[in-house]
Amino acid sequence: MINIENYLRLNITDMILVLISTILMVFITKKYFWNYVKEYFEKREKLIQDEINRAKQNEEESKKFLDEAKLKLDDVQKQAEEIMEKVQSESRKEADLIIVQAKLEAQRQKEKAREEINKEINDVREEMKEEMSVIALNVAKKLIQKDSDEEVAKRYVEEFINQAGEKL
Repeated sequence: MINIENYLRLNITDMILVLISTILMVFITKKYFWNYVKEYFEKREKLIQDEINRAKQNEEESKKFLDEAKLKLDDVQKQAEEIMEKVQSESRKEADLIIVQAKLEAQRQKEKAREEINKEINDVREEMKEEMSVIALNVAKKLIQKDSDEEVAKRYVEEFINQAGEKL
């Protein structure tokens, strides 16, 4: 059977030997390897710091580009709004011009219609005058041909009025 007490015992000699060997290892490592280890960690620290600096620089550049892009976008939006306002203004002007032209055309057509109506009225009046002259002439002829009886004259005048009324 294995006696575990031999393995668990604390011996001062063993402890001193372990301490001396550890100190020797630390001194040897410091003398021969410490500069290499220190140099490695310094390089690693410098590399990490450079990466952090580059990341900060990239972040600043990104913010700068983002701000420039926002400014350009704002400018483009302003230009688009100006163009839209200009187009709307021009379309309003064109619409107003078309309305004015349509009103002028309607006014011109009204005047033309009035002139035609007035011409028709004048033509009808002229025709009526001519017919009235013919009727008056016929009445005068009949009065002259017949005797100048007052009763007959009244009858001819009434007949003349009736004929004139029918023609109108």
